Amino acid sequence: MKYLNLSSKKNKKVNYGLELLRMLMSFWVIMNHCYKTKNYTFYNIFFRHRFHVPTFIIISFYFLYNNLSFKNINKIKFRLEKLFLPYLIYPTIIWFISNLLYFKYNTFKAEYCFKPLIMQFLIGRGIYGVLWFHFNLILLTILFYIISFIFTKHYLFILQILAIISYLMQYSNLNFKFFIQYKDSIKFSVGYFAETFPLAVTGLTLASLNIMQKLEKIRFKIIFFLSIFIFILFKYKIFVIIKGFGKQGLMLNVGSLSFFILFYLLPLENIKNSLIVVFIKYITNYTAGIYFLHIIIYKFLKNYIKLVIQKRILGCIIIYLVCYIICFICYKKLKNNKLKYLFI
Repeated sequence: MKYLNLSSKKNKKVNYGLELLRMLMSFWVIMNHCYKTKNYTFYNIFFRHRFHVPTFIIISFYFLYNNLSFKNINKIKFRLEKLFLPYLIYPTIIWFISNLLYFKYNTFKAEYCFKPLIMQFLIGRGIYGVLWFHFNLILLTILFYIISFIFTKHYLFILQILAIISYLMQYSNLNFKFFIQYKDSIKFSVGYFAETFPLAVTGLTLASLNIMQKLEKIRFKIIFFLSIFIFILFKYKIFVIIKGFGKQGLMLNVGSLSFFILFYLLPLENIKNSLIVVFIKYITNYTAGIYFLHIIIYKFLKNYIKLVIQKRILGCIIIYLVCYIICFICYKKLKNNKLKYLFI
């Protein structure tokens, strides 16, 4: 998903490594949702290790750092506006079309009309489940801003303490035991909050302590070490497996952090070939729109075009390309800049 690059001056320079990472993680999301396989290698890479969404959270909050000040309330408003527009518009469109179809085929039931839409707006699930991500981003952004407003000088320390508490809730199974009793729409949305909180704090900590700028001095050593570490992470079980709803545990945080640092440090900032720059810029655009649309396109291709998607990587590539083309056309044709937030 497209992050808000509103951090320090050093961070305003485009990092092509992170651009490529966003594209990789977007395709990983599609693989996770649309590709079914019993092949151990693919299962081990794309399904047992779900680093895609945690990586997006770290990226998003890495670029939130300088917004957390009462002086920058307009930047916070801008971020929330970008998050709220797709959060409200996509499920509303899906809800409207679904009810038209229910009327057409005489399957409309009044009691099921507004409840899913209300649940969608309240917890991010009910009509279009993938928007749980935005639900959590909105909550985390508001909470982080409030804490930074109250504890101006020590907000990062407070957030880090809360992140430790979140991990204690995960490893003691408190979070799992509390939410497992609820239906899926709640446990796979609100139940994610304690699991995603430490990821957001990780991104914020990286930015606030200028860790990435310090690591650039030894970038090649770090790249070498992380390449080996990520291989080991995929190959062996080196973390304790705990119960949760999919974003729990240190493994996802450490793995996602490793991907973030590895791609951030890739020596791509001195690319002078304009064609390569343009290529990277264009192929990595619209990751947010691709995320919003991929389930819709997947179901359309599968149910109406009868395209065999499952068990075929080519099917996932087709989904990505179709989503990309739709986002590209809509972004270029729309004159309302705010509506463009639906696709980028």
